[in-house]
Amino acid sequence: SRVDAKILELSVTNDGKLVFARTASRLYAIDAQTGQEVWSFTLSYQIDSYPTISAKEIVYIADSKTLWALNQKNGDVIWSQPLSEVNERVIAASDTAILVCSTSSNVSAYDPKTGSLLWKFPVYWHHEKFYVNKNTIYVPEDGIYAISLPAGQVVQEKGTDAITDSRFYNDIIYYVTTKDVVAFNTQNESEIWRHSLQLSEYGLPKIEVYDKFILVMDMKSVFKLNRDTGKLIWKASASEPSNPSIIGDDIFVL
Repeated sequence: SRVDAKILELSVTNDGKLVFARTASRLYAIDAQTGQEVWSFTLSYQIDSYPTISAKEIVYIADSKTLWALNQKNGDVIWSQPLSEVNERVIAASDTAILVCSTSSNVSAYDPKTGSLLWKFPVYWHHEKFYVNKNTIYVPEDGIYAISLPAGQVVQEKGTDAITDSRFYNDIIYYVTTKDVVAFNTQNESEIWRHSLQLSEYGLPKIEVYDKFILVMDMKSVFKLNRDTGKLIWKASASEPSNPSIIGDDIFVL
């Protein structure tokens, strides 16, 4: 399929049936097997583009003015909700709420059936990632903060050094600070393991999580760790490694 403008973001439905190609002013739904356009939907113009999230054959997307709930099969509007701030993005969708994050450190929850606003919570952190597990939102920033999904209130704070990057995998938040890599279990809200690494004093370490291991990258090195224990498997020198790819038994970084 061809689209009418530069593609800014690609997403896939949770059932893997559709690929979403988003331009600055339109969303295209493309059949994942045939590559044919299934439907498209006009959006308000927006320079910053964020992922489209689907749940139970409903597509949730925010543009610069509106939060939309669309029928996954044909793109018809189920409901829409005006947004109070520009550049808001959908961060999670569940049976309880649709979560939207703004650049001014607010998280808003909308009713998934009607689109009505349930609550708005001032997070007060410069946050990039949120992880939702059951009825709790986890925010990794200067520690792990747990927010009640039904009520929009902080229910737990676990302070630590500033978290530079994180990933969510099988109910566990793996995160890295400027000196440690940590596995935090959201089921019992406790650390599974924590290990110190000899990281570069420059730059912000990044983390990637795979089935059996973890990669931590700083300005000078790549660290491979056991995912279950956090123990170091090996360390390799690399200049500003990024975008790791796994091909067979080899790891490629740019």
